Amino acid sequence: MEEEVLYSTVVFNRCDDAKPKAAELAEEVVYSEIKTNREAPSQSIPEPAADAVESHTASYRWATACLGLLCVLLLAGVVGMSVMNNTQVSQYSAILALYTNESAAHWRVRAEKAALEKENAELAVQSDQLNTTLRFITQFSSFPVSAFCQSNNGEMYCESCRKNWIQNGSSCYLIYKGSEWRTWASSQKYCTEQGGDLVTIDNIEEQEFIRQNTPFYFDEYHGYWIGLHKKNGMWAWTTDTTLENGFWIDPPKQSDESCVLTKHSSNAQKSWKPVYCYMYNKWICEMRALEWPRKT
Repeated sequence: MEEEVLYSTVVFNRCDDAKPKAAELAEEVVYSEIKTNREAPSQSIPEPAADAVESHTASYRWATACLGLLCVLLLAGVVGMSVMNNTQVSQYSAILALYTNESAAHWRVRAEKAALEKENAELAVQSDQLNTTLRFITQFSSFPVSAFCQSNNGEMYCESCRKNWIQNGSSCYLIYKGSEWRTWASSQKYCTEQGGDLVTIDNIEEQEFIRQNTPFYFDEYHGYWIGLHKKNGMWAWTTDTTLENGFWIDPPKQSDESCVLTKHSSNAQKSWKPVYCYMYNKWICEMRALEWPRKT
């Protein structure tokens, strides 16, 4: 503890007659230092009373008990929530599995339905083909199987056209190039025996196909018989349909002959010429191509 310093003022009065009066009036100030030792006051903490200590201890015990109870309640809540969550997860998993199974079953049913619809469509096509083939076959008193079909390694293969016939679109054509010549009526009879008729030319594309497959032979007066002839003063086909558009070399006259040849020409639109029906020429037969059922 530091020492405390106190300052005091001491005044001395002198009776010195020798000094001037003015000096007498002056006062002499002397400072003296006085030291005193004081003990520092004690700062000891007073001891609490026994009742206060017991009161605080009881409060701490109650707080600890409440916190413990709260922890127990929180733990019970967490456990309960965990159990509920696991139950809900199990239920969700079961529903998801059920939905997955139902969805898979639904897609299987759809796939099976699509396959059945495809199979049904294929069967319908085969049915139509069989009916068409049957109608064609029934035109013959005895169907010439060997003319359409041949056996290979024990299996039967059938073509849409007879041997030596050419297919163009839905029709088969026999462009006769042998040494035999016939009249128009005899040529039509030959085609009928083969299951067809003398050719009916419906459009320029068909006429162009014929032009490309009918080479020149003998002289400029000969050609190939087609199914067009004069009937009751009108140009008509062997199918009894009347002529709409023609590909004449020169426009026909009413007095012209009654049957028509298609002649080799560089211009398909100018290929037809009316001639006498009793002339001898080569000919062109046409018949519908067979539609055999396709293998699936």
